[in-house]
Amino acid sequence: MKNRRSHTIFLLPALCLLGGILFSCSSNEKQNAIIKQEENIDKYLSTTFKDSVVIRRNGSNRVVTRVSPAGNVLEYGDTIYMYYAGWVFNSRPTTLFATNWESVARNNNFVLTDSNWTILKACYDEHSFIPGLNDGLYGIREGEDAVIVFSAKYGFGDSAVGLVPALSALLYEVLVIRIDKSDKTI
Repeated sequence: MKNRRSHTIFLLPALCLLGGILFSCSSNEKQNAIIKQEENIDKYLSTTFKDSVVIRRNGSNRVVTRVSPAGNVLEYGDTIYMYYAGWVFNSRPTTLFATNWESVARNNNFVLTDSNWTILKACYDEHSFIPGLNDGLYGIREGEDAVIVFSAKYGFGDSAVGLVPALSALLYEVLVIRIDKSDKTI
């Protein structure tokens, strides 16, 4: 009995140490994966959109692909109406996982449960969407088309969601139809 206790006393700290090492390796692997994603994003943006301005905000990268010189600019409290297409990003857009854009869905054999192809309407605040998309939309102008891309750190992180594997970088194509300014009063 005494011998079993002494084994348990030594075994327990050893297991804790092993668990800490495994967690540390797992954490380092995640950090390395995110660093690699961000490098791939920068490479993709610099080659695919080499003559375009990249707007960076809190880990999100937005490239305006169709400029609108006039129109409302999106701020917190406004209402946005938009079409979107969400893609898993692996050095380029690969798997379409969500869209309300009929032509994108048809071109990619993507079937939606919403057959009306409804324009997304959302009251925009700090937490309207996942962080990367939310930060990428801030400051977008009514009538603009844009590509917003970000690492898993600003997407779904460690979680697999629908067609999106865990630790996936994401790319969104958006077409902003309208922005209604809030009636902010002082």
